[in-house]
Amino acid sequence: MRAGSVAGRVVAGVVVAVAALPASPVGAGDGHPVAVAEDPAAVTPVRDDAPTVEDFGWMAGHWRGEGLGGTCEEVWTGPLGGSMVGLFRLIRDGELVFSEHMMLARDADGIVLKVKHFTPAFVAWEDKEGAVRFRLEELRPGEAVFKGLRIRRSGEDLEIVIRLKDASGETRDETISLRRQP
Repeated sequence: MRAGSVAGRVVAGVVVAVAALPASPVGAGDGHPVAVAEDPAAVTPVRDDAPTVEDFGWMAGHWRGEGLGGTCEEVWTGPLGGSMVGLFRLIRDGELVFSEHMMLARDADGIVLKVKHFTPAFVAWEDKEGAVRFRLEELRPGEAVFKGLRIRRSGEDLEIVIRLKDASGETRDETISLRRQP
């Protein structure tokens, strides 16, 4: 990816730009489905009554389940220092397909979820400064709606819905269903 690009190569846990979903265990390439995200250049002022990272504490924990054609695992730390950090991995046929490092924090756009993707060899898909960005659009108890992504908790279940776009421009929603782990 070029510097300043909002496109990534994969989307799995959470996203808001354009990122390609891998079609095979070795990674993604052009022509594969991509997550629909926002343009990070579109900055809106943050209101004083805007949500804070502490409002997302319900996401903290260890989650595992199915989605994206395999077994998905996601771990979120609790709010601390104005941020939450998450990790995601997708396993298919006993092999790591890709992983993500995620950060939920407040910036000039308000609450933003940033995602950086890695190959099984731990090579980043986005450039050095790049990340896929999901800007918060709406927050309700147990549910966060980002541009291109929705995360909802119901008891011990966490559901993630990602909007994907294929090479022809057709969009579809992909659901990841997770359950809290001990």
